[in-house]
Amino acid sequence: MDIREIFALQDKAVPRNVQQFEDEFRWCRRALELTLDSYQFFGGNPEVVAHRTHLRDSDGKAFVQMNVVVNLGYDAMGSLISALRLLEYGVLADTWLLMRGAFESACYADYFARNRDRVTAFADIGERMKTDFSTNIATELKKQGLGFDTVRPFLEDVYAQDMKQFYARLCMYGAHASPWRPGFRIGKGEPEVRAYLSVGHRNLALCLTDYAATANYTMGILFDTWPDLMSKNGTLAIRHRALEEEYITVFTKAPI
Repeated sequence: MDIREIFALQDKAVPRNVQQFEDEFRWCRRALELTLDSYQFFGGNPEVVAHRTHLRDSDGKAFVQMNVVVNLGYDAMGSLISALRLLEYGVLADTWLLMRGAFESACYADYFARNRDRVTAFADIGERMKTDFSTNIATELKKQGLGFDTVRPFLEDVYAQDMKQFYARLCMYGAHASPWRPGFRIGKGEPEVRAYLSVGHRNLALCLTDYAATANYTMGILFDTWPDLMSKNGTLAIRHRALEEEYITVFTKAPI
């Protein structure tokens, strides 16, 4: 079977999937575009750059904290960019896998924005990983009391919200090997396979809702952590408020 035939099937699936959930996909694209614009502003605005330079020269811990939070936000955003493309194709299991990584990165960014004293230990692990490729990140994080099973409950207390079910679903549908992830099927006789090439779970509406929840959380990191700096661009702040309000309307059963 020619691999280009598979790519052609994916391309054909996009307009059908997007048309089926037009409002949801539109919100997701706009949220991701705002996140991109926000990080571009944060990295290039002269006043923000001057503030970061001042931190570097006057408060090393705050400077490291800002870099860690921003880089984790970038990581979440990168996963969401790839996930949105797969979501349009209807490749749901792989979308959930990327969403899981994005959600974890966003949670760690949020956690370190609130816990400056824990940033150094996290950054030190990153430095070791540059030279020791055998470093097990999960093991090292647990040693430092920074495992995700510590970070998530902390944030649940902050927001008075249970994230356990949501994260469990990301792990179940986004696992590397799972009975819920049978992967790709080539039975052309099944019309839905043309739209859902990865059939670990065929619920496009649920995957879209989970994506939007992760995108909404990631979108707010810069605005919630450095509201004074982000307010220097009034247009971004207005777009953020509008998208937060629209999120509640479009996704009435938001999981987190």
